[in-house]
Amino acid sequence: MRRSFREACVLEVCKCRTEDHQWKRCSLCGYHSDHLRSAFCTEECKLAFNDMEPLLFKVDRISEEFSWTSMKGNNTLPRFLQNPMLLTAAQLVRSAFDYDVIPDLLFGYGMYAGFYTHAMWKKSDLVCAITFRIHSRAKEVFGEVPYIVTAEEYCGRGCLKVMMEEFECFLKTFSVKRLLMPSLSTKVDLWTEGFEYVKISEEDLNKILEDGSVIVDFENTEMLTKEL
Repeated sequence: MRRSFREACVLEVCKCRTEDHQWKRCSLCGYHSDHLRSAFCTEECKLAFNDMEPLLFKVDRISEEFSWTSMKGNNTLPRFLQNPMLLTAAQLVRSAFDYDVIPDLLFGYGMYAGFYTHAMWKKSDLVCAITFRIHSRAKEVFGEVPYIVTAEEYCGRGCLKVMMEEFECFLKTFSVKRLLMPSLSTKVDLWTEGFEYVKISEEDLNKILEDGSVIVDFENTEMLTKEL
């Protein structure tokens, strides 16, 4: 199911802190059901979640110049008590995309359960940030990537290329076969020519989501995909 950004906000964001969502939303892929018997909708989601947890907030070196960290918000805490590294990433994403829902997504509130943030650093400077969610319940495991941001001072220096190569290798370890990413029309050529993404038809997208997976979409964007 492809849900628009506006529809998602109207239906769920305003309710996410007041309703009891225990065992109603998968902790990995965000799949919603009133009949979940645990925090996960499938055993595959549980295994991927457990494999991801030990990696969170650990700094791993990509090269002598760059390091990366995977992070996840604590949806039981208010924004100001979130991890400082994640708060820095939220500020970067917010500077590029002026949506009120960004903190909810990065911190995993309500319908945004399961989102992680992958960040690349140069010493203490945040260079790039990627938000993503793994859909292990799908027939073909895919990654949802609503936000990719490079800090302005690092744009045009090849940093995004370094980050994306590392990020895609990282997702392959979780059996991710495909990425789905909404793109502004002005950025489509960047992704298709520089990163081997292609436009995906509504028919093909619906086939990927036919198991009930829900992704976050945005108005005035085109959905792109890439096979890993």
